[in-house]
Amino acid sequence: MIHGLAVLGAGSESLESIIERAETSLSQLLDLRACKFEVNISDPPLARIVPSGEVTHVGLLWPVDNIGIPGPQAEILAQWRGHVVGRFVLTPTPGLPVSIERRAVATSMAELVAAALLEARPVG
Repeated sequence: MIHGLAVLGAGSESLESIIERAETSLSQLLDLRACKFEVNISDPPLARIVPSGEVTHVGLLWPVDNIGIPGPQAEILAQWRGHVVGRFVLTPTPGLPVSIERRAVATSMAELVAAALLEARPVG
């Protein structure tokens, strides 16, 4: 999944295609009911999958290995080199455990999307 997304990002595919591929791949990887990319990050903050694969929710580590990603929604920030360009909003399958390896891969995919977006519109 990461390789396929990286190939799209390195090629001449549209940003929309790259984002759509990421949404589909994240949905499959994390067994989500839905996934969408948002440029604007609004409040209140959602449960977040961080680059290590851990999930934080209301300031606490969430036991995803046992009880799944907290809902009704969670997020993965799309960031590259300290620049946040959006987020993937995840609608998890309730109670379905997701391994830390899959969650870490998911954050890497979000980083690839962020890199592609920043390349298309460089930070001034």
